[in-house]
Amino acid sequence: MRVDMSQTADSPPVRRKRVAIVTGASGWIGSAVAPQLADLGYHLVLLGRREEKLIALREQIDSFATHTPTVLTADLTDYDAIQRIVVPTVAELGIPEVLVNTAGGWSGSHFGSFLSKDGVDLRAEIDDNLLTAVFMSRAFLPAMVENRYGRIINVSSIAGIIALEGHSAYSAAKAGHSGLARQLAVEFGPMGITTNCVAPGAVLTPRAAELLAASDVSLNTMLQMTPSGRLTTPDEVAELVLFLASVDAAQINGQTIAIDGGMTSA
Repeated sequence: MRVDMSQTADSPPVRRKRVAIVTGASGWIGSAVAPQLADLGYHLVLLGRREEKLIALREQIDSFATHTPTVLTADLTDYDAIQRIVVPTVAELGIPEVLVNTAGGWSGSHFGSFLSKDGVDLRAEIDDNLLTAVFMSRAFLPAMVENRYGRIINVSSIAGIIALEGHSAYSAAKAGHSGLARQLAVEFGPMGITTNCVAPGAVLTPRAAELLAASDVSLNTMLQMTPSGRLTTPDEVAELVLFLASVDAAQINGQTIAIDGGMTSA
């Protein structure tokens, strides 16, 4: 028998506005997560580096949603900037129920061996992929604690679970997501707040499709190591994120869930 979760302490307080924040919304996973949250009626705050992509995403969501998303560009490795720009904007909408941290990637660094990278490269990998999630969580947990409810989902990577050649500090940062999730789960779980990580394997973006078509050795090797025989789509990652953001996922806390077609089990 299905339990009516709306009648439990794990449910969010009834409010006129349900607010969700998506960082990295101009990327492939963030831009897959945002429309699905909007379809559930959330007022969205979309953060990313590429304003033109954020505006295009806003227009896409406007075509079907009842609420126009708020678009912000800010340096999420700068805690003062988050407090100055992001927090007041979100506060005008209401208390955020959901924070999805997808910001990160290789924007400030490059794929390559550990010794091929200098201090600037290594710092960029750590800051972009871990510090952003740490700072955003710190900025919005006080409101979630006051609300006695919250869902934080960090989009990590299987690079934080297994060793992948050329990932070095990026892998360390993604592993840090798991440590952060466990710590926040213990500290804030009693307040109705869950923190989890989604760890995709190789994701089928247009660039990945081009590399596969060009017989890229690294990506094709990953594909051969994947029991499902294909790459994960951004929409599949988004579906898992949405479940973890739901009331039904109340008992999942502090976990890192791989979505990789079985690659990390092979």
